[in-house]
Amino acid sequence: MTELAASDLETIYPKPSPRVIAKARPEIDAHAKKFIGMSPFCVLATSGSDGSVDASPRGGNPGFVNVADPNRLLMPDRSGNNRIDSFRNIVEGSGFVQLIFFVPGVDETLRVGALRQGADARKAVVIGDAGRTRRFSEHQPGDPRSDQARRA
Repeated sequence: MTELAASDLETIYPKPSPRVIAKARPEIDAHAKKFIGMSPFCVLATSGSDGSVDASPRGGNPGFVNVADPNRLLMPDRSGNNRIDSFRNIVEGSGFVQLIFFVPGVDETLRVGALRQGADARKAVVIGDAGRTRRFSEHQPGDPRSDQARRA
């Protein structure tokens, strides 16, 4: 078996269609905001300083991730297994995150790439959720090094 270089991929795979390229947006648009509002589940992927990758399921009632503005998402920090892999990667790793949102019954997903903004406790927003307190971490879609795309 021969070694595969990144440049070889363009000879193996066809170029993406203009429709696929047009899906990438620098900000959360109206369609993306609506999709996030309908989503009860997403997967948060982060990378650590050692190059490790973590993909963590996140969920709640539809709209549990709040679109604060076209460049900012607020995600609840709910109790879990307390391994804090994702937060550790965000704080100590690259700070890049990828979220992929799902809506049951919809054959489309929404991918949002972001660079961490405000992982320290001073920027956490605390709100009530049916008697439970949530801490939110802020993520900034639209960073020039990140992407947002919808996949059919």
